[in-house]
Amino acid sequence: MASSAVMPEPVRVSPLIRVGRWSFLAMGIMWGISRNRSLTKKENRLRELDEQQHIMIYI
Repeated sequence: MASSAVMPEPVRVSPLIRVGRWSFLAMGIMWGISRNRSLTKKENRLRELDEQQHIMIYI
């Protein structure tokens, strides 16, 4: 059986870096939610226009 590799102890990450990482994660999630909402509104408007044009073609 092969011996397991010896791993060095983990490096302590600065609290400032940890706060920065969590902050950017939260900001990215909020931006994604905002972007999704705006694209959904835009797509719904385009679908309504497409439906109106589709109806006008067959009238």
